[in-house]
Amino acid sequence: MAFRFIGVVDVGGCWCLHCWCLLNTKSTAKIWPTRVQAKSNAMSTLKQQHVAGAVRALSRARLSSYQSFFTALTDREVFGLYCWNESISQCVSRALAFAEVVMRNQLHGALSRRYGRNGCPTSRDWYLHLCLTKASEEAVKKLTHERCRVAGRWQLVARTPMPWPDDVISKLTFGFWSHLLDSSEDDTGTPIDWPSILVEALPGHRYKSKTYWASRKHRDRLFARLDYCNSLRNRIAHLEPIWKAGPLLEEDRPRRHRALEIILAFSASTSFW
Repeated sequence: MAFRFIGVVDVGGCWCLHCWCLLNTKSTAKIWPTRVQAKSNAMSTLKQQHVAGAVRALSRARLSSYQSFFTALTDREVFGLYCWNESISQCVSRALAFAEVVMRNQLHGALSRRYGRNGCPTSRDWYLHLCLTKASEEAVKKLTHERCRVAGRWQLVARTPMPWPDDVISKLTFGFWSHLLDSSEDDTGTPIDWPSILVEALPGHRYKSKTYWASRKHRDRLFARLDYCNSLRNRIAHLEPIWKAGPLLEEDRPRRHRALEIILAFSASTSFW
């Protein structure tokens, strides 16, 4: 789907966008002007000098993508598009924030019922009992440890008292949760039962069988969705155009070992490499 910008107009005191939605090369569908309430009343009374000042403050380099993508002709149109993107981003940001809270609470509860020693049955320190990736482990240690000088050397020492699991979980970033799926064993070397955990954590998913989640391909699809939400969240946080994020065309993820899998498929004798 692509958009062609036609113009920004003031309808009833609200700034609106005229766009053409190009569904394919043979057909088009017109999107009628949509009211964007945020900033609308203020923008309808903005003088040109104020618009010009806003464009200078934001910089033409930042606004250039709006101008080229929507073929905007004037500074007022470009600034209107910027405010339109801001309004949409605010709505999406709230949805992503809610999704993050629900996601981490569900995974935290399911993992707490299987791992951890400190806390309560529904909130334990499971993150100290899984073999996390290096980046994930460092993210946890930033919250559970502190740098102290021991015998003349700086070392990471566990905080006393240890932070309550709920406090640690609430401070972990969105990206931590998608990469949590990269963990395959606990600290005893026992495989993590991701199929059971995901069935419990995702009661609303259309596939509710452990057999479905036993497939790495299916877990990769979940990773791809979580990673896309994280990427979209970061784009909004950095005030980037939300419409440049693009669709999630493939629910998959890159894996470094896939090249090795191809080699082994053609020649099993190379496994010693």
